[in-house]
Amino acid sequence: MHQYPNLARGKTKTDAYKLLIRFVEYSKRTRFLLQLYGGGSYLKDFVGDFDNHDRYYRAPLPIEPVIIILDNDSGPKHLLKRVEGLASVTIYPKKIKKSNLREADYIHVMHNLYIVLTPLGKAEESAMEDLFDPGTKKIKLRGKSFNLGKDFDKDRYYGKDCFANEVVKAQKGSINFDGFRALLGRVSQAIEH
Repeated sequence: MHQYPNLARGKTKTDAYKLLIRFVEYSKRTRFLLQLYGGGSYLKDFVGDFDNHDRYYRAPLPIEPVIIILDNDSGPKHLLKRVEGLASVTIYPKKIKKSNLREADYIHVMHNLYIVLTPLGKAEESAMEDLFDPGTKKIKLRGKSFNLGKDFDKDRYYGKDCFANEVVKAQKGSINFDGFRALLGRVSQAIEH
């Protein structure tokens, strides 16, 4: 994490890294206050209403960015379509056109709001799970294999939620996160901006 000083600090012999970023956890409160339930359709509305909410509430200007990190697949297509239509959008690197948002390193939507998509590489789509090494994705849970799909035999496979909580979170000290370097670099660039 020393390559990303705006994301984490620390790691001495006696302590672990201290994250300098916070993650929104979906709860009844985020549902009520932000209308965030999870998923691309709710984020589309969140982004679409961001400017109105920013103008409505009287408060000091925010100094920290709000960064939405998304899979670069068909899931956020309606959100990206909405972002394409906003005049305030700036895409980095700037040579990328609005019609190619999926190729951007990061997108400055407006005010302190940014979007970072998982890197495509040579693929047409990418997901967060693609950034893990093959060995991590082969870890079995209770005799079941990991399946990225939505419809699968639950007697033979486990899904993204189990992967995130029972594999990644539970074994974070032994998992290779090198595949996340490009994504972390994009998040770091958005914070710097």
